[in-house]
Amino acid sequence: MLRHPLARTLRRTVKLALATCVTTAIAIMTLPGHTSVVVRIGLLTVASVGMVGTLVALREALPGTPSAFAAALTVSPPGPVRPGSLTRLEREVSMAAETAFDLRARLTPTLRDLAAGLLRDRRGVELSRDSARAEALLGPVTWAIVRPDAEPVRDRTMPGISTIELEAVIASLEEL
Repeated sequence: MLRHPLARTLRRTVKLALATCVTTAIAIMTLPGHTSVVVRIGLLTVASVGMVGTLVALREALPGTPSAFAAALTVSPPGPVRPGSLTRLEREVSMAAETAFDLRARLTPTLRDLAAGLLRDRRGVELSRDSARAEALLGPVTWAIVRPDAEPVRDRTMPGISTIELEAVIASLEEL
């Protein structure tokens, strides 16, 4: 007895084809006036069983690697999702580097909240109440940006924060 997977498929196909032939023979005997139609239906059924058996055998015989077309249709799992707050902060920093207005209107509130929280939690200093101590802890560059009484920008097109200044602000906040 053959144990190859293709042999199993072949046996199954032959059994189905023989069952179709037996059914066709029984139909011919029970419907003698419709022999032509019954034979045609039987042949069509045997041919269909043979084609399906052939397709199954081919699928089992060929390697399981998908075609380039099938691979293109598969949806790959999404990569790691960046947190929305990180994306928002990156956008704020990028815009703050462009104009002074974006620095004051977009990044300053974020930096002020961060500085106020760090000063309060780590040093026991309120940014809005103890401005002299907060200024001493933050340094002149950071204080100029986060001070609560900062004046609004007069010229919206002035350059924003430079990379060196931003690095100094980050360093002063990390030192808290």
